[in-house]
Amino acid sequence: MTNKNYYLINAIYQWCLDSNFTPHILVVNNDDLTLQLPKNFSDSKELIFNISNTAVKDLTISAYNVEFNAMFNGIACSLNIDIKNILYIFAKEINDGVFLDHSRSENKIANIKKETQTSKSHLTLIK
Repeated sequence: MTNKNYYLINAIYQWCLDSNFTPHILVVNNDDLTLQLPKNFSDSKELIFNISNTAVKDLTISAYNVEFNAMFNGIACSLNIDIKNILYIFAKEINDGVFLDHSRSENKIANIKKETQTSKSHLTLIK
């Protein structure tokens, strides 16, 4: 099953472009994230990236990651960000977007579906 966050990122990104807003992503900078950024950028726990057409080149949003090329203080960088590291995609001008939920793993979802299928209804049929 494809991660729903892929669809949410695509939808908000397209909405931003259609509305003439600037799409940004909030990325958590943890041990899983390996970004090749200039040193003064990678110290932060959270990073915000402008992913508009004017700010990045070769943007690709896939089911597993977001890839693009960008300049940071005149230094060219190629970024590959795992979807699970993206916390929020939003329009900068109005600070509106979607927080992404990474709390449910596929195992948790399977368990929830199994529980709901086996549980009996609390409703009683009255004739």
